[in-house]
Amino acid sequence: MSLGPDGSPEGEGPLSATRRSFGGAVLKRAVRLAVCLGLAAALPLASSGVASAAPKGGHGAHGAPSGKTSPPGQGSRHVFTGTVSSPSGDSFMLLTAKGATLTVEVSSATAYREPTVRRASFADVLAGDKVRVVGTEPTPGTLDATLVLVPAVRAAGTVASVGTSSFVLTLTAGTLTVDVSSATVYREPTVRRASFADVLPGEKVAVTGTQAGTGTINATTVMVRLAVRAGRVASLTVGGFTLTTAKGVSITVNVSSSTKFKGPKKTSPSVSVGDQVRVIGTDGGSGTLNAVSVMVNASAGHGHHR
Repeated sequence: MSLGPDGSPEGEGPLSATRRSFGGAVLKRAVRLAVCLGLAAALPLASSGVASAAPKGGHGAHGAPSGKTSPPGQGSRHVFTGTVSSPSGDSFMLLTAKGATLTVEVSSATAYREPTVRRASFADVLAGDKVRVVGTEPTPGTLDATLVLVPAVRAAGTVASVGTSSFVLTLTAGTLTVDVSSATVYREPTVRRASFADVLPGEKVAVTGTQAGTGTINATTVMVRLAVRAGRVASLTVGGFTLTTAKGVSITVNVSSSTKFKGPKKTSPSVSVGDQVRVIGTDGGSGTLNAVSVMVNASAGHGHHR
């Protein structure tokens, strides 16, 4: 057999080239098949690895948000404000502003806070107190309290009556019993050392203190407010004058060396019958006003009355 120029049998060169081309294609296809089979075998393993890693961060298979969650059996933190009722044993009922009723459970771990009370406790939580409670809600309608706060209260009104260690304050709606103690501080304009004796029926006062149940407050501060009255001088008295208001109410005005007179007669610490005056002072009770200042417009003889 004679060989051709390329070393193949003479007359078979093209066929040999075809065979070599065919053999290379077969080899390439085999390699591709092996690679595909390898990838297919690896895919389940990779998918398994991703699935097992998902709960460690982000969102899991059910879309649960990441971040801290409460331990099993424990509710999330809640804050409620309302009025206390039926405190007994280790719980009380809380009526919220929206009309819902919660059972508040307390324990030895519950903390209590109340202004001016050094060591507040469950005994300081009384029926009628308005409180703020922080805790967890293990079941709907029940709150395990971690903190019970009894806020300070403020009220303003007219003194209706005065007792030995308390007085009754008439408010816009209802009344309030104000209990005082040796720690109560009193403030009154022009009075250097005000005391409980300066709290008189008819006076306008503002009170700050701690809650003591339904309709009662333990006063820490009592402020006697200034009152304003206007009218004509009806008569003169030894200690001042009587004033008749536009509505015909008669008021006894007491003046002192500290009373300031203003107006056309400011050079003279006195008034005359018929003067139109405006008096600022503190209520002395029973239709009496202790004058701090008196604004005198003019006497009837000057023709400037209104």
